[in-house]
Amino acid sequence: MNYHQTKRSLLSVIRRIFIAFVVCCISLVLVEAAFFSYIFLHVEPLPKRSGTIVVFLGDAHRIEAGIDLLNRGHASRLILSPTPKRFLQRQIATVGQAMIPEEKARTTFENALFTSRLVRSHGIHSLVLVTSDYHMPRSYFLLKALLLGQDVTVYRYPVQSGKTQQPVFPPRSKRDAKIVYNEIVELWGSLGEWAAYSLRGDVPAKDAPANKYLQMLRQALLFDV
Repeated sequence: MNYHQTKRSLLSVIRRIFIAFVVCCISLVLVEAAFFSYIFLHVEPLPKRSGTIVVFLGDAHRIEAGIDLLNRGHASRLILSPTPKRFLQRQIATVGQAMIPEEKARTTFENALFTSRLVRSHGIHSLVLVTSDYHMPRSYFLLKALLLGQDVTVYRYPVQSGKTQQPVFPPRSKRDAKIVYNEIVELWGSLGEWAAYSLRGDVPAKDAPANKYLQMLRQALLFDV
């Protein structure tokens, strides 16, 4: 085989690898989009009774919804991830012994990681996950993945957020579309966190250099909403 034949053969291999890579990426994006659509559109019935209410913190409406479910008797325990100190000071009389505190989480991946540890250590077999509707696909995926093989049933209770209190899917505005896009991209960031955690065996320190670069990447890829 002469030089030109070798060059053409090498270029052909590179072209096939590139095409395979592109097809793989498109397939993954389509699968992710289908999963997000299913979670957004598929409303499942809430059980009359579950072991625990789990709230991933963010919008204030999430805490209100979680406490409301607890007060209505849907569960006997409540996990807030992370548990704000001001909440403990103001609501301890209301929640009392029902509270299982989780005070370490800083990201959605860490919400799922530390919550999964509490679920296992407390022998919880059924829970209701409470978070904003736009945040539910990523939160549900991560929590279910980290509880894989644990025989834990996870129910979803999405909370509509924002001033309009309207669901973000299907998008009714550019802002809704940006929010959904951000969550789709953020899932890959969460999976990257998981990969880094698997390699290190621990979550990064607050001032770790990687956090700075991750923040720069987020600013480049995500919309400001």
